[in-house]
Amino acid sequence: MEFAFSVDTQHLGEEHQGDIGTGGSGIVSTAHGAGRQGTMIADVMGVAKDGGLVIRTQEWLQATPRASQGFLCAVYPEGRTICPDHLEITDAENEIMTYLGRNFLDPTIIDDKGQWVRQFSDKYFAVTSTFSIVGNPDANPLAIDSKTTIKSVGGNGNDIDDTAHLTYDRMLDVPVTLHDVAVEHARGNQQTQTTMDFKLTKDSLAPAKP
Repeated sequence: MEFAFSVDTQHLGEEHQGDIGTGGSGIVSTAHGAGRQGTMIADVMGVAKDGGLVIRTQEWLQATPRASQGFLCAVYPEGRTICPDHLEITDAENEIMTYLGRNFLDPTIIDDKGQWVRQFSDKYFAVTSTFSIVGNPDANPLAIDSKTTIKSVGGNGNDIDDTAHLTYDRMLDVPVTLHDVAVEHARGNQQTQTTMDFKLTKDSLAPAKP
């Protein structure tokens, strides 16, 4: 699979200006950010013994001569990803793999309102996601909204609130488009907002166009 993708990260917060108690002192809002865009390559390599789908991902950024190093990770329907600890998986790689697990769209757990909940946790975070089908439940691609809370376990990280809208191909079992906004809350008024967009541009399993 190949996805066109973009990432925009904005660091927002407040900082003290001048010496406290002087005429020039005060608190000012600050903002700075960065972004990147390119192609995300995601290849299904096999199935792990526990049912996880083994996927190899690579980023190929615009204006670079080659793709980045590829990583093998196991992904699961609840959005959990297991990757080697010594490798730095990017935020975009982790994001797209969240939706690539087998049976991500499981009819047996969808209620009569078109909603379902997924949960998982590890030694770092506890994650709860609520998904809602938007519009026609029989459409293909299917429109889905999600809200996710990521809580740090033991204060080892920052809490994150995440919202996403995706369209999902029921035949290929992959997202066609994905728009995600994650807000990471740090100490005080500091926070980081990351916006990601993906669009499926190629899938080897897609039927050939006439």
